[in-house]
Amino acid sequence: MGIACALAILFSLCGCGEDAGGETKTIDKEALAAELAGTLEFRDMLEAVDSGIAGLRYDTPENVEVVLYAGSGATAEEVAVFEAPDEDAAEEVLEAAEIYIQDQIDAFENYVPEEVPVLEKAVVEQRGKYVIICVTDDDAAARKEIEEYFD
Repeated sequence: MGIACALAILFSLCGCGEDAGGETKTIDKEALAAELAGTLEFRDMLEAVDSGIAGLRYDTPENVEVVLYAGSGATAEEVAVFEAPDEDAAEEVLEAAEIYIQDQIDAFENYVPEEVPVLEKAVVEQRGKYVIICVTDDDAAARKEIEEYFD
């Protein structure tokens, strides 16, 4: 049983964007956000949002940076990549992201109910000190791109 737990921990660390030395991999959050927004299929036209405005959209600590691409509001589609100073802060961002997605579900239920299933399968992941949100019909492609970016 102890070996199984150790293997589970080892495999979970491998998926968290760590390099061979155990350090959290540093990525270009702008490039990842642009890649997701530019290569995945969206029904809405996603545009880069000023980081100051993007920071107001989520309830995250002030020392967290975010790159956001959002649509017109007619859909819930968006891409956000957050960079926190460390993994503990990223856990707070992850919690805030999950709350944000639930708030979006609640808002879209009466506004555009067709968006609720898209929000329910939204990609919300923490990779080391990064948190990624991707709301798209093709969540599988988003997960694959994120995985490849962190490899």
